[in-house]
Amino acid sequence: MSTLNTNGFSTLLDVAKRLDPNGKIARIVESLTVDCPLLEDMPWVEANGPDGHLITTRTSLPSLTWRKYNQGILPTKSSTAQFNEVCGMLDGTSKVDVKLAQRNGNAAEYRASEDVSFIASYKRTLETAFFYSSQKTNPEQITGLSPRLDALSGIPYSSQVLPFGAAAGSDSASVWLVGWAPKKVYGIYPKGSTVGLQMKNISGEEGRMVDDGSGTGAEFLAYQTYFSWNVGLAVEDARYVVRLCNIDDDVLAETGNALILKLAEMTEQIQSLDDCKPVFYMNRRVRSYLRKQAIDSTKQSTLAYDSVGGKPVLSFSGIPIHRTDALLNTEAPLV
Repeated sequence: MSTLNTNGFSTLLDVAKRLDPNGKIARIVESLTVDCPLLEDMPWVEANGPDGHLITTRTSLPSLTWRKYNQGILPTKSSTAQFNEVCGMLDGTSKVDVKLAQRNGNAAEYRASEDVSFIASYKRTLETAFFYSSQKTNPEQITGLSPRLDALSGIPYSSQVLPFGAAAGSDSASVWLVGWAPKKVYGIYPKGSTVGLQMKNISGEEGRMVDDGSGTGAEFLAYQTYFSWNVGLAVEDARYVVRLCNIDDDVLAETGNALILKLAEMTEQIQSLDDCKPVFYMNRRVRSYLRKQAIDSTKQSTLAYDSVGGKPVLSFSGIPIHRTDALLNTEAPLV
């Protein structure tokens, strides 16, 4: 089974190209997805509302009756529940002194170099948000994966949380297996809006007067760019997310092939590998450990390097293993 593909789901770049024929937004998105595997992997769906996506999920199936001849049956029905996945507004603005930008004789190039830094900041902020943001503590943000699967018992879908060990302290890490697909786990953007990061020159070609932040009311002439991305994460079917938690930094190297066995357990815990794009996510430390395991072919046969687009990709049983710096080594252990 080969899973190193997009399974036909629309990625951020696919949707941006479809919505913007002139390619301006697509070029921005292209820059965003470089070295940002989460944004590259996620399928994107237009929400059914201006601020979020209302999801109706089935909570029970209708019951059936074994019957005899001439024996009646009672009508039954399924039950459903609704919940809303919200879109958060992630905005930023840059101010560049016109005189400073013009010093090198190419103001446009100077502004572009500053824009690149904002794109990098969006990458880092969104990757972190998709894993750790919580509306419970920050109502203006979205809800990432960790707050949804944050205990070994007593929460919905606690069966999707697997412990690596009984970690102590706050030096633990997690590995995630996500089955990306519409109707399962996917990114969302508000109804009627444009997907991805929007950039707008709000100062014109001549610049505009802006406050210098000194508190005195003094102003200077500046080029100003406004950045905005309305974005959300929808987990419509939590059976397509599996978290391996409590990976303690002190014991990882002493566990032999225990981590590999846990990856196998994760693939069995996900609802299906056939109707989604499954991807493992882990930080540098955990992935470097697996990479060393892959080099030693005498230890296992499930880790391998596959060629995807001419690039080597570490995989487990055909499922790509992507590294993300958003995942921490300082998580508190789950109990």
